[in-house]
Amino acid sequence: MITIKELAQELHVSEQALRQWCKRNEIKKTTKGKITSYFLDENTVESIRNHYTTQRKQSTTNAQRKSNESSQTLDILKATIDTLTNQLAEKDKQLFEKDKQLALRDKQISDAVEEREKLTAERQTTLARLFSLEDTNKELQMELNKYKVIADSKQTVVEVDSVNEPAETEAPEPKLSFFERLFRRSKRSE
Repeated sequence: MITIKELAQELHVSEQALRQWCKRNEIKKTTKGKITSYFLDENTVESIRNHYTTQRKQSTTNAQRKSNESSQTLDILKATIDTLTNQLAEKDKQLFEKDKQLALRDKQISDAVEEREKLTAERQTTLARLFSLEDTNKELQMELNKYKVIADSKQTVVEVDSVNEPAETEAPEPKLSFFERLFRRSKRSE
């Protein structure tokens, strides 16, 4: 016959756990002197051994199953992390390309602004030249009008002189243009 203490040591469980098992399974108690203890016959001992052996096997199986599940979960997590890492790398490439495009667009905008400022400056210069040419044109028009007045007055003087001159027998001179008459007279006066 084996005691609870010895069986507990053999099965590597506490005496309290064995007593609880005996209580749940309604094992009879025996009294020897002042000590009351559960009566463990061969069938009871075999039932206890089977119970804890089965429990250990289930615990081992559960632990293995949990380990396998944990391993599978870890594999899934690793695969997910790898996928996310690859996606992040792809996003980084896309961001790099977008940054390059933005830098190029910024350069184009900067070049366009610079070109616009250059064209504005050229336009202002051209407008200033145009106004200057208009002023010069007005001055030249005024000078030309003065010369026309002078030429008209000289023509009038010439016509009056020709009326006052005696008629010559020569053939009349062909009519000359204003400038031809102006330059011919100046040649004669020299």
